[in-house]
Amino acid sequence: MSADKVTVANTGAGSGELINSPGYDPTKKLPKNPPVRAIKDAQQAAQVVTSVINASRERNTKNARVQAKYNAERPFKQTRLDNEGLGWKTNITTNPLSMTVDKIAPRFERALASAKYLTSSALPATVPGAAKKNEEFQREITQLCRRKAGWAELVGDVAQENALFGFTSLGNLEEWSWFPTHFRQDRFFIPPLTKQDADESQLVVWTELFMPNQLVEILSDRSAAEDAGWKYENAVKSINYALPVNQRSTHSESLRIWEDLTRESNLASAYIDSARMVELYSILVKETSGKITHWRLNRTPATAEWALVFQRDDRFDKFSDIATFFSFQKANGTMHGSKGVGRLVYDTAAVIDKARCEVIDRLQLAGKILLTGEEKQIKRFRMSMFGNAILIGSAYQVQQQTIEPHTEEFFSLDQFLTSLIDQQVGNVSPRMFTGDRVTKAQVDLFASREEESKDTPIMRFLMHWSKAISTIQRRACSADCDEDDAQAMRKRLLAIMSEEELKQLAETPSAMVVQDLTGLDRQQIILIAQENQGNPLVNQVELKRRQLTAQMGADFAEAVLNPVNDPTQLAEQTRMQDIENILIQIGKPVAVSPRDNHLIHIESVMKVIDELVSSLVDDVSKAPVAEIAIDHVVAHAQMVLAAGEKIPEVQAALSKVQTLKTRIAALLAHEKAIQEGLGANLDADQALAAGAGAADPLLAPDASAVPAPVDAGV
Repeated sequence: MSADKVTVANTGAGSGELINSPGYDPTKKLPKNPPVRAIKDAQQAAQVVTSVINASRERNTKNARVQAKYNAERPFKQTRLDNEGLGWKTNITTNPLSMTVDKIAPRFERALASAKYLTSSALPATVPGAAKKNEEFQREITQLCRRKAGWAELVGDVAQENALFGFTSLGNLEEWSWFPTHFRQDRFFIPPLTKQDADESQLVVWTELFMPNQLVEILSDRSAAEDAGWKYENAVKSINYALPVNQRSTHSESLRIWEDLTRESNLASAYIDSARMVELYSILVKETSGKITHWRLNRTPATAEWALVFQRDDRFDKFSDIATFFSFQKANGTMHGSKGVGRLVYDTAAVIDKARCEVIDRLQLAGKILLTGEEKQIKRFRMSMFGNAILIGSAYQVQQQTIEPHTEEFFSLDQFLTSLIDQQVGNVSPRMFTGDRVTKAQVDLFASREEESKDTPIMRFLMHWSKAISTIQRRACSADCDEDDAQAMRKRLLAIMSEEELKQLAETPSAMVVQDLTGLDRQQIILIAQENQGNPLVNQVELKRRQLTAQMGADFAEAVLNPVNDPTQLAEQTRMQDIENILIQIGKPVAVSPRDNHLIHIESVMKVIDELVSSLVDDVSKAPVAEIAIDHVVAHAQMVLAAGEKIPEVQAALSKVQTLKTRIAALLAHEKAIQEGLGANLDADQALAAGAGAADPLLAPDASAVPAPVDAGV
């Protein structure tokens, strides 16, 4: 038998330790790599797969029952009712479970879709142009995800699995790809007590499905495939063993596939050849060094023989580089401890269905007449109607009493159980208030409590997605990612930032900028905006932006709101610069703050500069004051440029003051030459002629003239 082929007995979970002891020698210094690998060979890897799958057998069986209930399973077995003579009873489902889940999962999707950006990774404020670079990075990552074919389906699948069954996972095992794969519970296996953070796990087993052409493409370059870790011959044989998913063995993880076929009314497809898939078991195990070793095994359906098709030691640095765990509940802090809506309300939903069927039966029986007669005559009963008359044989006696429905108790039970489900899963049903008068305070109180209970699972969902986005952006911005959309995005980002800055942004953990507001939040924001309109203590532009976001959404607010200065900010900043102008005019330099509105300050001080320059011809002593004012404008302009902003008004002002500074220097040189001429006992005309050579002709009224002589007291 080949060294890459092993046969493993189905010993079940608990047959021994899954992971090897590292085998350190306590008398020696710990080496960087442990003497013993976590999994030593393919046979142990196959044993790991068998053990974790068997350990999940009961859970997957329960999930199959939950899936059946979600797929509108009837509350009673019809054959059992028929055998007990109760075939007349109503046996329908009102779908309490699916109705509940279908209210929760879409809220998860909407929360992610309503986020303006999917990441808030940012460079430090000290980085030149950080604001613009952060904005572009966040926009590019968001557009990369949302424009990807299959993104909406991925989010929907994760939301559905998480809400219905309690936990699920995303994974990406190829360095060249950024788009993750969803591994639902019947294709995702972990040991008991695994924590809800991927980096805290030690072992993960995923069932990967490949189309044969996908594996053929990977194996087309044999040398490159073998260098990557593929066992070429076994991998090729696994392609030949490809089977349709619906024709695989009915072990526990395939029970949900059967229920899916039931929902689609396609049970006959179990005998019809459909798309063939290669099923590989990926085992990812954390070594003592912290690195992740990756194994892939294939199991031949006919012989149950395992074959090693891939092995690469220390392939990944940590689990968060390849995996993201989603959990519906915190529970006991473990993945298996998180239960979804299906597990939480399965029994309650069954009781609701049975109670509703009973109500239907009682209402159908209510008002019907009762007849008595000999037992042998019952099967021969016939009734005839002529006009308003009912004819019954003399062998039967009509009883005076009628069947009373007594359904009020069942309606109360239905309301009680429905409210109980709402409390368990987060108040997803509209509340019906009773009584003659319902106050606004009562409505607001219930609304606030319900929104609090709804927000908890949504915030958990977004928290998990923020980890997934962190992994996505690291991969998409890496030079190793060869997908066209990622490369195009990377090229655009590198046009405005350096490689080091892009890497720093990509490796900064993401926390989504969530714009999902509850109805109560929206009402409060709109009310606050109306109350504080024109309030000088409130940023009016940001207040208006929040109001429009609450009313129509972030995209609408960004599209319609002009980038105008806040009136209150304009007043405050203008007043501050007026004070600074007084200091400048008495010859005292004023420092510039990064919090200043530089454009407002520049526009204000430029008026002072124009006045000073126009008076310099008559009074050159004001030149130092003009230079202080020019330096103040230059300082503001430099801060704008350092932030990466391009404001035409600022650039024009900077160009103007630089020209003025050159002219003032020429004027001062002109004045100095005149004074030196007078000091050398030259007459006024000679001194003026000596100073003319140092004058800037642009200071003169026209290009051919020189400035008028400054009165030097001669």
